[in-house]
Amino acid sequence: MSMRLLLDNDVIFTPRESLALALKTGVEEAERRGRIIIEVHGDGRPLGDDLLSAPPDDASGISELRLISADPNLLVAETLMQAADSLRLARQHQSSASDKFLAGDTDAALDEVKHAFGVWQAVRDAFEKSAQVLGTQLFEAKFDVGNGQTRAAREDVDALTAALREVRDAMEAQDWSALADAMEYGLSGVVDRWEVMLTAIARAIREGRVGGSRRA
Repeated sequence: MSMRLLLDNDVIFTPRESLALALKTGVEEAERRGRIIIEVHGDGRPLGDDLLSAPPDDASGISELRLISADPNLLVAETLMQAADSLRLARQHQSSASDKFLAGDTDAALDEVKHAFGVWQAVRDAFEKSAQVLGTQLFEAKFDVGNGQTRAAREDVDALTAALREVRDAMEAQDWSALADAMEYGLSGVVDRWEVMLTAIARAIREGRVGGSRRA
């Protein structure tokens, strides 16, 4: 039995049984349609990383390869909205860290700092990966901040970098008072900025004001 290649629910022709060729063909067809691949299943199961990273030039025992695609604009918009929602956790950890530093519970405070950094790392990764999908235009995307004023996303990226540098400097100096202030005030303001930025850009993408063109 020959290996079938499906992109979403459409059967795609491949000239021979080759996992490498099937993946290449499916990705190219998705790109032609203005979409990106988000899942790959072999005989109903997610394809392993080993086969995805180095697909062989044979069927590898797979009879049906199904590629699931998504509209990159909608995917990025959803990713950015989820990132904005997760910043509530960053705010909680930052405030808790400040309180614990001021109470003299340094070890517990540092744990909260670690958790806050974990949230920020995930949010920044989500933004950078979204920029890779849509192109670097995402960094230059401008959004409304009220009172008829706009701001470029890059300004908020730079603000986050500066705030995190302030936190790291205080940690290296073991200046717990300064670290408490950096967590409560410096990063708190950045949370506000990023919540506005991520939400506004996600909305602009959904409305077609930011992002690539969609093809049928």
